[in-house]
Amino acid sequence: MKANLLLHLESFTWADLSVDKSYLLDDLAIAIDSINKHGDKIFNEVGVYTTELPWGNLYQLITLDSETKLRLCPWLTKQHQITIGKIFSRSITAKSSRSLSDLNSEFPGGNNAWLGLSPVDLPTYVSNQLSWKNLHRNYIYVTYAAIAKDTAYFHQFYVPKLMTPAGTIKTRLKKKQEHPIFDRLDTPTTVENDTTLHGEQVQIHFTDKGKSALNMNGEWKHGKFDIPNEAKKRLTEWGFKLPS
Repeated sequence: MKANLLLHLESFTWADLSVDKSYLLDDLAIAIDSINKHGDKIFNEVGVYTTELPWGNLYQLITLDSETKLRLCPWLTKQHQITIGKIFSRSITAKSSRSLSDLNSEFPGGNNAWLGLSPVDLPTYVSNQLSWKNLHRNYIYVTYAAIAKDTAYFHQFYVPKLMTPAGTIKTRLKKKQEHPIFDRLDTPTTVENDTTLHGEQVQIHFTDKGKSALNMNGEWKHGKFDIPNEAKKRLTEWGFKLPS
């Protein structure tokens, strides 16, 4: 699933160019490389060509000569100008979207987000490589059932995450309301920042002859057998990656 990214123009309207933004641009450059390789689309907000700041027009950031650059923006390297150019040279959307709300209306049901420098506390904001990956991961979680069969996309961004509460699964297993091949669900101890003790994963245990167990990432904890198709479907719904 390709993403549609709208430039967050406000994050580039720097009144004072002497404030070093290099680390933010470096992070964004890495994300843009992945964005381009994946085929995501970047769109400019309309004002990118006309926004005036105390020192001049915003679009001039990519054309500053060496003397002016050293005087106005000593931290701005040629590579930074190239990164900005990779964004500012993109087209406006067909309907001239100016906000994420507009973008969602223009691409209903799409994987849509802001693209910019300033860290924003939104799940749909891309400013570095991690936030770009999270954008696609969040889309997978929201549309899990619909895209689970799209293996190339799914496997690129998927990280183990239960889509059904563990308590609900355990209760259904205890009441024998699931496929008889399922024995029990084990959940690891969370220590901090959503990390788990000893890196353990959620595991599903089976009633096959070898008493096999499968980690959420699709790797066998122990044993191995051919899981029935009905059980595979349920595992996918729960958030498990199926073994290859």
